[in-house]
Amino acid sequence: MYAIIQNGAHQYRIQPGQFVRLEKVDLAPGNVWKCHEVLAFQDKQGQLVTGTPCIEKAEVRGRVIRHGKGKKQLVFKKNRRKGYRRTHGHRQEFTEVYIELINTPSGEKIEKKMSSAQKVKLKDKKSLNSGQKDTSSVVKKDKKGK
Repeated sequence: MYAIIQNGAHQYRIQPGQFVRLEKVDLAPGNVWKCHEVLAFQDKQGQLVTGTPCIEKAEVRGRVIRHGKGKKQLVFKKNRRKGYRRTHGHRQEFTEVYIELINTPSGEKIEKKMSSAQKVKLKDKKSLNSGQKDTSSVVKKDKKGK
């Protein structure tokens, strides 16, 4: 069971229990994120239901996990024989969302809550992202460097 949603200019294929990186959304981590632009979804019987363009009364709900920036993309411009060269970097901002629920138009709810193991991993990830160093793999050396 999955749904195809549209967020901004992008379309995503999502399932309950999945982490998705969306375009930047102005919500604080921990808040509920909702999307009413469900383009299609597959029900439990395997039937694909599509909308024109969206399915009415269908909704996807998730929880904002964190905000961040993606990998750096380099943009290089050059005009040959003119001495013109420019290099720019760009890092796209994203919002990571955990998909909890898909509401179908018939009122059926397809739901998957976050497991306790996933919550522990998120806590570890948040603590590392907050500026703390990971000291678990650091070996302390004495004054001689050994």
